[in-house]
Amino acid sequence: SQKDSCADGFGKTCLAALVATRPEVVKHFTGGIAWIDLDSDSCKVPVNVASDDRACTRLTFASYVGYLTSLCQQLEVKAPDFHALCPVSTIAIDSPELIRTLELRAMEDAKKEVYNLIKRRRALVILDGVDAFNVGDIAFFRFVRKGGRNVGRVLVASAGSWDDENVMSQVSTFLDVIRVETLQKDEATDLLLSTMDPDNDSAVLLSSFSEETVALTDEIVELCSYHPLTVGAVSSWLGLKAATVGRDKAMVEVAEDLTECVELANETVRMDPTNEEDSIGEPHDRIGSVYHHILLKTLAPSIRGRPSMVVQLCFAAFVKVFSHRNEGHNFVTGSELLPTFDARRGIPLEIVTLLWSSLLALHHVDVFGPDEEPYSEDERRNHVTFIIEALCSLGTL
Repeated sequence: SQKDSCADGFGKTCLAALVATRPEVVKHFTGGIAWIDLDSDSCKVPVNVASDDRACTRLTFASYVGYLTSLCQQLEVKAPDFHALCPVSTIAIDSPELIRTLELRAMEDAKKEVYNLIKRRRALVILDGVDAFNVGDIAFFRFVRKGGRNVGRVLVASAGSWDDENVMSQVSTFLDVIRVETLQKDEATDLLLSTMDPDNDSAVLLSSFSEETVALTDEIVELCSYHPLTVGAVSSWLGLKAATVGRDKAMVEVAEDLTECVELANETVRMDPTNEEDSIGEPHDRIGSVYHHILLKTLAPSIRGRPSMVVQLCFAAFVKVFSHRNEGHNFVTGSELLPTFDARRGIPLEIVTLLWSSLLALHHVDVFGPDEEPYSEDERRNHVTFIIEALCSLGTL
């Protein structure tokens, strides 16, 4: 079992996905590979990691068997009737402690049921979104034989620091820690330039820059705190601007906008006294806040000198029109399943263009304001082309 440890956006999930899709890994795990995205935000109450593993889990019976059902589906085995295992909902009990004890016991029974289904299989279970201080969640996905040998393997992608001695004493018996470090300056620069201009070698591109542009490049990656997700987002934004105003001017504009995003993020962090620093000395929410403000700017392009919500409006329309709602009920959340896309079903670009062009024509005042002259068909088509390029550059389409 292995674990990736650092803050959000450093590539832990990507690293786990790369491992899981390697041909030798797929070949080795003949019993299948299951990906479980744990919702660590479902409970934010601190847990005493030094306590019993089973008791310190934040999983409820409903959420746990929902994950087990997904695991069974991915490993192509028939899921047991988990509802029959939990008597809590059918018994009137006033004691929360007793209810929790019965729930944990039912969760152990559910785990045994799944163990019996997969005990002869060589499977890989990937846990994403695990709380760094919640060892109990991981333990509920470790299927162990009587002799102590694991059934299959568990790969955990988790945010947060695992340097705490109490945490390490709990996980050292079954987890190897893999730390995903922040990018070095040259790595961040390479990511920025290669994403901005994938057709040219980043080192050659950098050597062609003027001293001012090189300085701006250094400033941009530093403002991104060498954070991979933020650098990637800024790079896509930079490439989009460069296509319209030229590379050098795009560098200047992005550096100015990014400085503003950092200032807004710092102000957000200053207003939250509960923020603690992560493993690289940054407040937990600062990098995420910078990334959030970057996306807002990227998705609010200037139309006739004013920020516009046109990209967000068109993407929302795309999701509304072309998504389909899954049939059935979400066992984990108790709500109807969210709209999803069938990746195998292609959507013709002409249809998307027609939808967005019609939307801009029908809602001209809402999008561009009451004082703007109506756009011609050619102008609307140009806007639609820009929107497609913007969403593609962000990896959204």
